[in-house]
Amino acid sequence: MLIPSAVEAIKKWQYKPFLVDGQPAVVTTEIEVPFSLGISEEDYKKQQDASNDYFKQEKKCRDLLHEQQYLDAEQTCRPLIELAAKLPSERRLERLSAYQYAGHADFGQRKFSEALGFYKQELEIAEVALKPSDAELAYAYRDVAHGLHGTGDLQQARPYYEHAISTLEQARDHIDSAFLKNEYSRTMKTVLQEYALLLRKSGDSSGADAAEQRAQSIEVKTDLKDN
Repeated sequence: MLIPSAVEAIKKWQYKPFLVDGQPAVVTTEIEVPFSLGISEEDYKKQQDASNDYFKQEKKCRDLLHEQQYLDAEQTCRPLIELAAKLPSERRLERLSAYQYAGHADFGQRKFSEALGFYKQELEIAEVALKPSDAELAYAYRDVAHGLHGTGDLQQARPYYEHAISTLEQARDHIDSAFLKNEYSRTMKTVLQEYALLLRKSGDSSGADAAEQRAQSIEVKTDLKDN
């Protein structure tokens, strides 16, 4: 009975692009349409206003990060956390993104300790909201690894790099899209190279060699496009 209403509602939605390493990508996804009984028009409007405020601010934040204007991005991205907190409790992905973007703004300024704090919050949400085969979970592990790497805590960074690599591998194996398989392979190759650099800094030359060899063994196509 509710299916026609759900389909009509989805047709009216506006979507932000799914990102793979910061680039828009076409994906197939599942959408849940919650039906609320008894929500007032006033409460519904508040939710819509809060959502509009969040996405307007998020666009400004993402544009500044893309332009590498990290000082301005810090002032723009941090308020996203408060805006995301005003959204319904099930909107975990917006909260995840808010912490991630705030972390990126600080990381770009080499404020590694501050960035690490935001990245840990990002990962805490990701581990609850995402599946073990979701690439976004891998990105959260990678962010924490970057934060720890930046602060000089190389030993603590190691397992997060390893989690990022294994999660990307699962994501690649579970996705049907050849384009996304290739993109996940590309990211895994980069993370392995970053991990090798950390291992070499830590004095683990054999581990670094193994990570570099594994990175070199990953084939990435340069002309593959998503249909």
